[in-house]
Order: sequence, then structure tokens, then C-alpha cells
Amino acid sequence: MFDLLSYVVRTLSLGVSLISGFVIERRHLASLDLREQALSHIHVVNVQRFSLHGRILQAQYVDGQAVIAADSFKVLVSKILQLIGGELIVFESILRRSRREAMVRMLEKADAIGARLVCNVRLETSTISDRRRNVDAEIHAYGTAICFEGAPPPLPSAPAQAGRVAAASGA
Repeated sequence: MFDLLSYVVRTLSLGVSLISGFVIERRHLASLDLREQALSHIHVVNVQRFSLHGRILQAQYVDGQAVIAADSFKVLVSKILQLIGGELIVFESILRRSRREAMVRMLEKADAIGARLVCNVRLETSTISDRRRNVDAEIHAYGTAICFEGAPPPLPSAPAQAGRVAAASGA
């Protein structure tokens, strides 16, 4: 009887984890979409040097960090996939969300100082692990925010050099 009760409790716990993880992830993605749209006026450039014609008022280091952890259901699915082999696709959404969150946090800091361009953007990834979960992803995004006098000058037209938030964050 105790074994059956234990099985039922574990199954219910896994079901709650699946549903709550899905709801939380969808809400976070909707929040990211809104925040990225609000910050779309800030250009993101991932090169160190390019020519701009305009008066620069201020250049300042800005960064953003995010740590996203997997829910219990994703951990279970990943362990099953490790046993049978294959790509661990359950972690792709964790990395994508943490990358987008770090970029948005960096751009919010740039927006707070009035910058309209962030150049030399870099992303660093690290995994925070312990024996139970081993799936927490930390992303650190950083770059140089530039404030211009008046409207910012036009950016270089090469597609590899210029982009919006979604292009730089890989989304």
C-alpha cells in the first residue's frame, strides 16, 4: 500500500512540475517578447570597430546576467534521453531563454543611461551544476553602450555587423 501511495505522489508531483514549468516558461517568453519590443530602438552591434559620424556624448560598460533552471520534468526527460542517446533538446529552451533575458537586462541598463547603440556585445555561458539537477544555465551579456548627441547616426549596412535584440540573442 505504501509503495502505491509513493508512486501516486511521485506521479502527481511530476505532473504538477510539467504543468507549472510550461506555464512559467510561456509567461517568461511573453514577458521577453514585450520587453524586447520596448527596447527595439537600441541597436546591437557585435563588432569592436566601425565608423560612425556623429558626436558621442558618453560610452559606458553595460551588462546583464541571467540564471535559468530546469524544472523536474525537463530533468527527468534529459536523464531518459541520456540513457537512450540523442540530442538534449530540453535544454535548448533554457539556454535560449537565459540568453534573451541577459540581453534584455543589458539593454535595459543601456536604455536607462539614454544609449541608442550597444557595440562589442559578447555573451559568456557557464553551467551551474550540482548532483541533483545539473542543468542551470548562467549567461552574462556585456558590451559598450554609446550615447549620441541628437539622433544616432546610421549604422553600417553590412548584415553581419548590425542587428536588433533578437538577432544578437540568437532567437
